[in-house]
Amino acid sequence: MSQRTSVIVALSAAFVLVLIVGVVSRMSMLPDASDVATATAPSPVAEPQQPSEPDWAGRLEARESEYRARIDEANRRLRRQQAALDEARRQLEQPSPAPREMEHDESNDDDDDDDRDDDDAQQHRFAHADDRHDDD
Repeated sequence: MSQRTSVIVALSAAFVLVLIVGVVSRMSMLPDASDVATATAPSPVAEPQQPSEPDWAGRLEARESEYRARIDEANRRLRRQQAALDEARRQLEQPSPAPREMEHDESNDDDDDDDRDDDDAQQHRFAHADDRHDDD
């Protein structure tokens, strides 16, 4: 499949997906059939009256106090998080104590030197064996 064909197929698939999403969202916005039937039928119940002016004022004040309480709680959380962030920054900025140097065991040095000497001798033997092999 050529690159041009792949692009056309991808664009077509994207277009179809956009159409499907549009149709689904449109369908979800439509009222249910039962809601339409009840909305068109005349209602024998009288419509509720609008609340009086003092009732609106009371609702607004209650809602306002609830919003203020939520805002105050959010501000307290922000202050706690900011304090924790400041503390973490202070800890990061403090110079860390110098790491302790590992104690050096001198008895291991002798073993390491012997191993290196053995490795060097073995490499030297291999090099001479290769030289003899090349001469033949």
